[in-house]
Amino acid sequence: MEDLPKISGPAVVVGSSPSVTDFDVFSFPGFRLGVGDMPWRAPELGPYNTWVCANSHFPLPWLTRHERAIRRSNAQALVLATLVFGQLTPSRAESAIKRMRTTTSLPPITAFDQRHFGGRLCTPIKGCCVAAVSLDAGTPLQERLRDISVRRETYSGSQSVAFHGIALAVLLGADPIYVAGIDLPSWQKDYRHLHAKRVAPSGTFRQSVQRRVTSSVVKMLTRTRESAFTHQAEMISDLEILARIVNESGRRIINTSRRSLLVECEGIQTL
Repeated sequence: MEDLPKISGPAVVVGSSPSVTDFDVFSFPGFRLGVGDMPWRAPELGPYNTWVCANSHFPLPWLTRHERAIRRSNAQALVLATLVFGQLTPSRAESAIKRMRTTTSLPPITAFDQRHFGGRLCTPIKGCCVAAVSLDAGTPLQERLRDISVRRETYSGSQSVAFHGIALAVLLGADPIYVAGIDLPSWQKDYRHLHAKRVAPSGTFRQSVQRRVTSSVVKMLTRTRESAFTHQAEMISDLEILARIVNESGRRIINTSRRSLLVECEGIQTL
């Protein structure tokens, strides 16, 4: 993570909610951090200076189909959480990292840690542990922010990659930090994506079948099912911790949509 460039000036953390259109990302003059699948979903809002990834489904840069998707996104760099390797065995993680390093079509890749607190690896060792060591991920983001916090506060960031995108913007020195396309709704029926018909490539036939089955189940339960962002109180607490750390340093964090959960967070301005 130490290889990432410092940000001089504003940055925007860009998620894939349709509310991203409430803000003119296209003409934004600063640093763009695309989170989740946004750089692949909407490359026209780029170029993205970094693509911040924190799940074990997509993108997985050691897979050929995902490699092509990364290339088409025109993202200038990939920033991977160690969690991306979490479902791999140690030996498979080593093979995946080796392939990443020998594939010339990928942009520069940097890793960050978000789970091995105090330098303690998992027991038994998992793929995320291999990535943390091999890719020099260093101290977890939460501990890095805690160390610059006046109150020594720690956010969990377990609910969304957006939290890690914001944390990276803070650590890299951005000011102000805009947040666009990150709504975090409570119910599945309110969870929407920009360019909803664009389906990310699966890695294997099994993953493709699992995705179709999951999609069918979600459609049947969509009226009553809670979304992945159901722990609203915890999310607001995390966002307010991030906002306090930004404000302590004399900087600002700005929400760009009145449809977002961020409107409820103390310390975050809303346009």
